[in-house]
Amino acid sequence: MKSIFALALSVLLLAPFSATADTSWMEPAYDEIDSSLETLSPIDAPEKEIQFSSNHDDIYRAKIVAIINKSTIGSTTQLMRVYVDGELKFEWKVSTGREKVEKAKSGRVYKTTTPVGYYRPTKLVKNYHSNTWKAEMPNSVFFNGGIAVHASTHIDQLGQRASGGCIRLSPNHAATFFKLVSSMQREEVNIINRMSGKNSLNSKGEPMKVMNRDVLIIVENKI
Repeated sequence: MKSIFALALSVLLLAPFSATADTSWMEPAYDEIDSSLETLSPIDAPEKEIQFSSNHDDIYRAKIVAIINKSTIGSTTQLMRVYVDGELKFEWKVSTGREKVEKAKSGRVYKTTTPVGYYRPTKLVKNYHSNTWKAEMPNSVFFNGGIAVHASTHIDQLGQRASGGCIRLSPNHAATFFKLVSSMQREEVNIINRMSGKNSLNSKGEPMKVMNRDVLIIVENKI
């Protein structure tokens, strides 16, 4: 038993990190755990979508704020707006999740939803391959499990719900966003409650901090 454990430990320690991942985060390469990244399932997913809208003041909550509206109705439908220091810099068409129960190419069944709320980026991967969908996802900015903002060649579908849950951008726009987020140094930033947008507080009532980039990704379902 001890020899088996020692062998497994040596394999784990010698396993290489992805050459294209931001290894300073000291996390396993996403290719190695792709099938377990998705946190959503058709059983847990709500039948009715949450009608969530960000506040105007949210554009000042971080150095870079990206607001994505996954709604199919309204003037900002399937649109991603990127603010830097509260000033609108970019406005791009996107494709968010199809919002239905589907079987991925890997055989995994789940609801292809893009979750609403406030998020910090969790990992940046320049060249990522999804084992779930057997597809390339260049310039991926992950923010919730296996959900990321990334480039797509399906530019004819931009402006409508068409993804497996991720936020698709045109290749040029995804490269611009990836470069913008990558340019931010990691520092102490407030931990933000996913649904309320409020700062998480410790027992002393002080904002809780975490090392991350000063970037806020907000997904809303605004009609």
